[in-house]
Amino acid sequence: MIHVKDGVDGAGIKPELVFNLFMAEEIYGAEGHPLVLTSVVRPSAGLGESLHPIGLAADLRIRSVAEDWPGGIWELADPEATAVKLREKCPQCQFIVESDHIHMEVQP
Repeated sequence: MIHVKDGVDGAGIKPELVFNLFMAEEIYGAEGHPLVLTSVVRPSAGLGESLHPIGLAADLRIRSVAEDWPGGIWELADPEATAVKLREKCPQCQFIVESDHIHMEVQP
C-alpha cells in the first residue's frame, strides 16, 4: 500500500509516475517498510528543473520517527542501496537520495 503524508496534493499526477510508484512500493515492501509519499505535485519553489510541477516527480520517505506513521518508527538501512534497487526496477526514472527522502522523477 502506498501511503501519503497529510496535505500532499496528487491532483495532476501523471500515469507514468503512478505506474512507477507501484514498482517502488514493491522495493520498499521487500525491505520491510511502507512507501510514504511526502510530496508529489507542487510548484518548483526554485528547485531548478524539478518535474514536481508537471506531475512526474515524487518524494519518498526514507525514515519515520513517529509511532502514528505507517509502519511506526523505521528507517531504510541504506538509502543509497535502495536507490540502486529502485533504478533497476524503474530504469526510466531518476532517483536522488536527499537527507530525508529519495527524490523520484520519471524522465520524459
